[in-house]
Amino acid sequence: KEVEKLVVSGKGTRLLRNIRRKYFKDELVKLWKLLYAFHQELSPDSQDQQVLLGSSNYQDEYLLATDFNLVFEDMIDYLISDPNLMSLKKHADNRQIDHIFLGKSLIDPESKVFYIADSKYYDMASDIDDISKAKQFDYAQNIIQMVRDRSNGRNVYEQMDKSVADSYYDPQSHGYTIMPNFFIRPKDNCNSDEELNFSQIEKVEENYQHQGCLFDRSTLFLLQFEINLSFVLKTYALEDTPERDKAKSAIEETVFNLLYKYINRHYLILKIPLSWVVFQKNAPVNIWLGRTFYIKKKSKLIIALPKNDVRMENKIKRIMKGLCSSKKNSK
Repeated sequence: KEVEKLVVSGKGTRLLRNIRRKYFKDELVKLWKLLYAFHQELSPDSQDQQVLLGSSNYQDEYLLATDFNLVFEDMIDYLISDPNLMSLKKHADNRQIDHIFLGKSLIDPESKVFYIADSKYYDMASDIDDISKAKQFDYAQNIIQMVRDRSNGRNVYEQMDKSVADSYYDPQSHGYTIMPNFFIRPKDNCNSDEELNFSQIEKVEENYQHQGCLFDRSTLFLLQFEINLSFVLKTYALEDTPERDKAKSAIEETVFNLLYKYINRHYLILKIPLSWVVFQKNAPVNIWLGRTFYIKKKSKLIIALPKNDVRMENKIKRIMKGLCSSKKNSK
């Protein structure tokens, strides 16, 4: 509603004109232009139609309109990204992810993992193309490599919490944790700017090299969500920190819950208080590699099996039954 008032009254364009000469960095000047283009497009004040930096060039206006996705990206970055992780956005292959923040781990809720996201002002009639999806999977692999570099003591990414890096990989089972990865696109037909309206719009996509190996490094997931554009605009324009923090928590919780449900729908998850040494002695490598993750600090073994893989499930059950018998006989 606050954004609507700024647009309808024409106050938004007047405020932007007042601060026009206060920005000198290229990024801020471009952001000013894009915000002005947004307000100019919707403002009923006809005198604003030729004000945009003294330019009436159709090509310039077209470029500003088509680049509104940069404004949307900046608004989502304000909403969800952790300011102290900005240096992790730039990758060694010269690519850059849009958003990154720390959130609850799906394997061990007491640990943290990186959540990464891409935001674009996509036309809602258009699907996100395969190239964008492939890039987003690549970003996840880049983050995993950055995490491993930090955990292995290489003198890089020192701003990354080493405890977070260490929680990504289990050296006993050689398993990797699950990293949430998602797209955000705007929903512009909401009737109110008071609600986040963050919801899933497409099925979860799973990318893998070895099917059914949940904890393999190559097994990645990608989700798609839409968000109330009016809410995002209002929170961004008013710099409403409490509302932003509340929205960020809700987004993390939604992503976590939906990915958790997907995994539990497709995988049989077993959590067993068991020593890794005991399990390894009784289970061959081809049984546990990519299917297990050992949480050392809790002495807890997690086994993940595809629900349609009855043969592998029976093998694991026989191993676990044998372990239980050994324990009874040793007493």
